[in-house]
Amino acid sequence: MITKNEIIEYIYNIQIVEKCASRFINVLNEYKDDFVQYIYLQLLEIEEDRLKLLFKENELVYYIIAICRNHALGKYSAFKKEHIRENQIEINEDIQSIYE
Repeated sequence: MITKNEIIEYIYNIQIVEKCASRFINVLNEYKDDFVQYIYLQLLEIEEDRLKLLFKENELVYYIIAICRNHALGKYSAFKKEHIRENQIEINEDIQSIYE
């Protein structure tokens, strides 16, 4: 039986997370590497039985694509709150300070 670590290694070898991150590069900008790490952390937090079931049912790639899409484009995405929105606020403050 395949283990959780072997499934994560398989995901890493096929580079699906990296490919998804590349699709959302216009949203992620310089946070692509952080995004990839964030998605791997999300995958590591999934229960082993669920991950095995997704792998067995050939739904794992679709599940990863959905996670990537939701975190990159979601209005209430935790990743966007932590990285992208904070950076946009800092940029807006910097721009305002120029005009003062």
